[in-house]
Amino acid sequence: MINQQGEAWLEQRGLDIEQAIRSGLYTTSHPGGDPDDSDGAGWIAIPYSVDGAVVNIKYRKLAEKQFAQIKGGAQVLYNRDVLRDATLADHPLIIVEGELDALAAMAAGYMRVVSVPGGAPSEAGKKSHAYIDEAIGDLREVRRIILAVDNDEPGCNLRDDLIARLGKARCWTIRYPRGCKDLGDALRRYGVRGVRAAIDTAQETVMSGLVSLDQLPPTPALSPAKVVSLGADFQRHVGICPGHLSIWTGLANRGKSTLMRAVCHALAVEKGWRIAVASFEDDIRRDYVPAMQRLYSRGWPDTEERQQRSLEWIGEHFRFILPPEEDTVTIPYLLEQMEGAVIRHGVNLIVIDPWTEIDLQLPAGGSETEAVRVYIAAMRRFAVRFHVHVAILAHPRKPPEWGGKRKMPDGYSISGSAHFVNRCDLGVSVEADQSIENVSNVSVWKSKYREVMGPTGDFALNFSPASRRFTELSYADLAELRGDTE
Repeated sequence: MINQQGEAWLEQRGLDIEQAIRSGLYTTSHPGGDPDDSDGAGWIAIPYSVDGAVVNIKYRKLAEKQFAQIKGGAQVLYNRDVLRDATLADHPLIIVEGELDALAAMAAGYMRVVSVPGGAPSEAGKKSHAYIDEAIGDLREVRRIILAVDNDEPGCNLRDDLIARLGKARCWTIRYPRGCKDLGDALRRYGVRGVRAAIDTAQETVMSGLVSLDQLPPTPALSPAKVVSLGADFQRHVGICPGHLSIWTGLANRGKSTLMRAVCHALAVEKGWRIAVASFEDDIRRDYVPAMQRLYSRGWPDTEERQQRSLEWIGEHFRFILPPEEDTVTIPYLLEQMEGAVIRHGVNLIVIDPWTEIDLQLPAGGSETEAVRVYIAAMRRFAVRFHVHVAILAHPRKPPEWGGKRKMPDGYSISGSAHFVNRCDLGVSVEADQSIENVSNVSVWKSKYREVMGPTGDFALNFSPASRRFTELSYADLAELRGDTE
């Protein structure tokens, strides 16, 4: 029985007296006491049942916020038996933070509701929530769970713990009407319509990898940078797209780094790009900077004024990623420096030359192929996230052959893994011609979006040792240089 004091207390909260009685609530003079309908009974008892048998009773003092429960009582979900009620199997399950919030949901017509038994934790991830383990067999059958916990810090901790235990895919969260932190407040201030407004507009827990069409972020338009100064063939076949990863390969000392410097120069001059360079085999001041000065000045700057102008241009457009003091370059270190280059200096292109100087930190017996897969994917995600182009220069294992004749290396020739081919958006091989001095052969073996970036194909470039520049070489001129009369 619920006495007059108890009825008044429940009515102040907008709760249905008949529903409270059906749920087993009663008033009593003290915790552990028998049901008492006398005016002096100042506690309300809330029984916890499993399969119809009472396994615990919680007590709430009516005059003040004071709680008690049976010593050694089972810690199970309040109203737990609804999990096994076949008539409610098609209804979503609502989980609340307190028994009175569960009664508020029932008052609005939501009968498949349970409450956690011990309130919310002060810190997420620290509480075991054994009541979930006790009911896990029944909870596995629930396809949709609405978490109607309190809108405060402990409630958020409880929400996060429940999502971690029950899974994002099944969990929805709610927003309460203005001025409310739980379903009890919503019922008291706005009646059953306030409770229904909160529950009926529950939102799916965000899953970063699962979205509907209208939730898809806009895809940036492909805007490949096409440089002019390297000739029509290079312009036709090679598109350097922000958000893409490119792989450049070729035998050591056969021209790939030299061509990449020329590409960087062209992008800086023609497009105004800023570039971060991780050139691990070069001394930056002794090797890289003089090469860029010659590119900029079309030869060695022969006056102090020209030297100063070329250095100012390099200072404006280039940043350099240097190995740490211990001379070990790792992927985490590199990604950190790359992020700094993007955020602090606004770079558009990041060049890593060469990949083989990176310590993949393989554990004993670890697979280089798996490490390459993981790290190349990380590089590509970086390019997408920051909308920059990442260019990796990588040495092949050895010169590949066809029928005993050496052929130009491609992505599958790179030391480590075929993931260099599978993960990149653009793949280019570079090799100085074996028979003609100052001619470089270029093969574009992968172009993910050919209609925009340019088709795959082979061509040749003239190289000027004095200026370090590459220029167009027509097929007719190349044939003449090779003495090909057919």
